Amino acid sequence: MEEYRFKPRRTVYLPFGLDPTHLSVAQAGTSSARLRIGYLGQFAPHKGVHLLLAAFQKLVGPSQSCELILHGHISDASPYERRLLQTAKRDPNIAFAGPYPNQQVGQVLRSLDVIVVPSMWYENRPTVIVEAHATQTPVVATRLGGMAELIAHDENGLLFEAGSVQDLAKQLQRLLDEPALLSQLRCGIQPVPTVEEETATLMRIYRSLLLPHRGQTVPNGALTVF
Repeated sequence: MEEYRFKPRRTVYLPFGLDPTHLSVAQAGTSSARLRIGYLGQFAPHKGVHLLLAAFQKLVGPSQSCELILHGHISDASPYERRLLQTAKRDPNIAFAGPYPNQQVGQVLRSLDVIVVPSMWYENRPTVIVEAHATQTPVVATRLGGMAELIAHDENGLLFEAGSVQDLAKQLQRLLDEPALLSQLRCGIQPVPTVEEETATLMRIYRSLLLPHRGQTVPNGALTVF
C-alpha cells in the first residue's frame, strides 16, 4: 500500500468477519492418542498437496503415532489426482475422507489436531485458516502471501518455506517431538472477529469520517479501509 502512495497513518486494516454458526462453537473437540494432521480443500498442483504427502512420509516415529486425513473431492480424473491416490494406497496412515457440507466444517476441524495449508501460490486470506482459528485449531502453512500474514510462527501456528518438503516435514516433526507445542499454539490463537463485529467497526469508521469534528469537514481521501 505504501508503494502506491497510500499514507499508513490514514489506513485501517479491517479483516472480514466470520459467521460462526456453521462452526458449532460450543461443541467440544474429540481427543486421540495419535497426532491427527488434516488438509481441507482442493486437490490441484498449486495447492501443494503432494508436498504434504511427501513430508508426512518423512516423519520419524512409531507407525501409529500420527495420521494424515485429507478432506475434499478427489477422483482419478487427472494424473495429479491419480498420483495422490497411489501415494495414499501405499501408506495406511494416509486417508482421503471425501468432501463435506459447509455446515460440518466445525465438526471436521474438531476431529483434527492441526491442519496444513501447503499452497504454492499467493493465497489472499484463506477461509480455512480463519475457520481453523475460530475453532482453536493450529495451522501449519506456507511462508507466503496471505498465509504468512495470518500465522505468527511459533505463536499461533507454524510456517515452512514455500515448496520445501524438508522444511514442512521439520515443522510437522516438531509436533511429534514436542508434546507441549500444540497446546502452546492453541493458546496463541486470537479470537476471530464475527461479521457483526466487522460491521460495527466499519460503521464507527464511517461515522468518524462523515460527522464533522468541531465544525470542520474531513479532508477528501482522509482514510482508506482494506
